[in-house]
Parts: sequence; C-alpha cells; structure tokens
Amino acid sequence: MPETYNHDYLFTVTDKDIRAVIYDVGTARDCCAFKSEDCFASRESTFAFLDQAGLLQQESYALSDEGKRLFELLFVFPDEVAITELIAQILLKNPVVNLLCQSFYGRAKIGVEQLRVLLNYHGVGSKEVDYSGTVALLSLLNKYGIVVYDKKNKLFTVKMSGDFADPVKQYFVCPDTPFSNVYNMRKVIRACRGDIYWVDKHFRKEGFEILIDGLPYQGVTSVTIISGTDNITASAKTDYLNLQAELSKRQIALNWRAIDNTTFKWHDRWLVADNQCHNIPPVLAIIRGQRAEILSTAERLDVHPFIAESTPIQ
Repeated sequence: MPETYNHDYLFTVTDKDIRAVIYDVGTARDCCAFKSEDCFASRESTFAFLDQAGLLQQESYALSDEGKRLFELLFVFPDEVAITELIAQILLKNPVVNLLCQSFYGRAKIGVEQLRVLLNYHGVGSKEVDYSGTVALLSLLNKYGIVVYDKKNKLFTVKMSGDFADPVKQYFVCPDTPFSNVYNMRKVIRACRGDIYWVDKHFRKEGFEILIDGLPYQGVTSVTIISGTDNITASAKTDYLNLQAELSKRQIALNWRAIDNTTFKWHDRWLVADNQCHNIPPVLAIIRGQRAEILSTAERLDVHPFIAESTPIQ
C-alpha cells in the first residue's frame, strides 16, 4: 500500500508560529538543537507544515533554499507584500487547500460546516476534523488572501485557486469537479519522463483519451498499459492500435499487456515513470468523479512481476 499524507498539522498551524519557527531555525547555529523533544512538541504542527511545504531540508531542520528566501523576506529585507504572495503560493500547493479551492472556487458564499463535511468526507486527517479546526484553517487562508472569511456569519468565499504546471503530491477526486479530476490526472501524466507504466486491472479505453491529452512526448520513451482482460473490447483494441501507430511516429512505443490469471494479486492501480510514481484511481472513478485520490509515493512499484505475468494484446 502507498504511504498516506497526514494533514492534521494544517488545522493548528498559525501565521505567528510560521514566522517564529522560520526565525528560530534560520538563526540557529546548531539546527540539531531543534530536534529536542520539548521544542518539537510545542511547535510540531508548524514543523510538519514547513517540512511538507519544502521549506526545510530533507532529514534536517535547516532551511531549504525556499525557506531561506522566506527568511530573508521576513527578517533581512522585510517585504510584507512578497511574503504574503510567497506563503499563499506555498499554501495553495498543499493538497487540502487545493481540495478546498478546487471544490469552492467561483462559488457564492460557503458555510463553515460545508467545508468541515468536505474535509471529513475525504478523510484528510487521522481523525475527524472539528469545527474549531476548520475555522483555524480558514483563518490561516484568510490571512494570505486565499479566502475571505466572514467570522460573524460563519461564511467564506475562495478568492485564489492554485494552477501549477508541476503536480502536487496529492489530488482529491471529487464528484463536484469532473473537469478538474481529469485535468489533474493529465497534469500528473504530463510530468512523466522515460518509460511509463499504467497498471490498472480494470483499465478502459477512455484511459487512452486521458493519456493522449496529457502525454508530453518529449522525454518519453515508451508507455506500457498492464490490465486485466475484462475491458479489452473490439473498440478498445481499435483505439489502442490507432494510438500505437500514431505514437510510433513520435518514436514512442505503446504496448497494452493483459493478465488473465485470476489468482494474480493486484496491488491498487499505479502510474509509474522513471522520474515519479503515483497511486491512482481506476479510469472510471476519475471520469465519474468517485471519491478517490491521486497520490504521489516515494516508494516505487516494482512493475516486473506484472510484466512477467502479462502477455501483449494482439
């Protein structure tokens, strides 16, 4: 199973703590001092936020290049406008904030309870998100202009929506966002390089449409689909052969392989490339907007057992 991302920290982190921890880490001569249990426990949520936002170096509490940039804007060459813009962009890349914006951007005023239900519907935390946690998130986003939060009437509107060329670590597939569901899958495909493997027991021909819309061509050597046999219809074969011929003219090999062994153990569905690996929903779930996630994983799927068990579709 892929690792999951715990976003509990997002409901307690504050602007004040972000600034304080950035200052403490940036001015510490020995960053290891901040690994002490007392220090970490008091600001654990903020450390988690900074770590997942890429503001800390991997496996240390030193500032990353992006963290240093924020430190300088905060404390060396103060610029509140630039600070607000930078932190807003960092927040927009967060999967939970991305979910909020994807679901409510462009709509009229939304109730706090609607957001709380949405967050729990998608299980974004290790436990149920309560009302106070939802308000804390809105207060943080209000500070950076992503939402306008009306505390008195318990309503908010989304004013900013992230649209990044590079995929974020996690996308939520929602029934209310049919276009964004497919668009985000295309975005993940567009970032793939080298040899690509799409492993989905129930792959359907509609996946070829998503593939051709997202495929970057440059830097891609081959695409291999590995599925079961239930959706290999005559029309699916026709689409496959037509796309195979088209991609071959761009020096990209397309292959569809099938596993007809009913005892073979499938492990979720995956999009694997030389430069990234994602746990993905079934094609039909993406198209229908069934509740699911597109999740980047550090641990790569070993595709060799799937290749060894499968045979090419003729």
